[in-house]
Amino acid sequence: MPRKEKYMQKNPYYINHEETNEETIDDMMERKKARERQKRIEEKKNNEEFDLETETVIQMTNKNNIKKEEEKRRKLTKQERKRKKRIKRIKFFLKLFLLIAIIVGGSVFAFTSPIFNIKDIKVINNNQITSDTIISLSGLKTEENIFKFYKNDVVNKIKENPYIDSVEVHRKLPSAIEIDVTERVPAFSVDYMGKYAYINTQGYILEISEDSKRTSNNSRSNNR
Repeated sequence: MPRKEKYMQKNPYYINHEETNEETIDDMMERKKARERQKRIEEKKNNEEFDLETETVIQMTNKNNIKKEEEKRRKLTKQERKRKKRIKRIKFFLKLFLLIAIIVGGSVFAFTSPIFNIKDIKVINNNQITSDTIISLSGLKTEENIFKFYKNDVVNKIKENPYIDSVEVHRKLPSAIEIDVTERVPAFSVDYMGKYAYINTQGYILEISEDSKRTSNNSRSNNR
């Protein structure tokens, strides 16, 4: 080994100086890397500034687009509301038309179908007046449509008989009629021109007859 190299290895100055040089080189490399890193950061910042301006322009464009879209949505919303209102009107008129059609069709069927012709007329709660008399007074006839008469007309006709106090007429679908009567009961009989006048407790003259009938009070007074 040359003498110089041996001396350098043994001399601490050279050893320390060599180590110091190696550290200095590392530091230089680090500083270089730091400078390059800083340069890249600055370039990036510059690029970001440019991007920010571009982004500002883009944001303005986006805002305009958003406004346009909102206007379109409002228009679409108004159109949608109008469309929904139109659909509601159409549905309402369709339902109304369907209801009218059902009512008209049902009415035509009810007034024309033989199913609803009167087959039976029944009188209940009558004691003084026979069922045939009440049916005759009512004007109802079999084989006539059950809906082609007014109850009030039938009631008024039956109540023409003084023995009838009240009447209820019930349609028993499809083809029966029930007449429920409440009769007045004779309470007194009075001689009247050689005949008998039968009167109830309210003073109604129920009948003038030549025949003597039993009254509820079983009494008779003479008219003087």
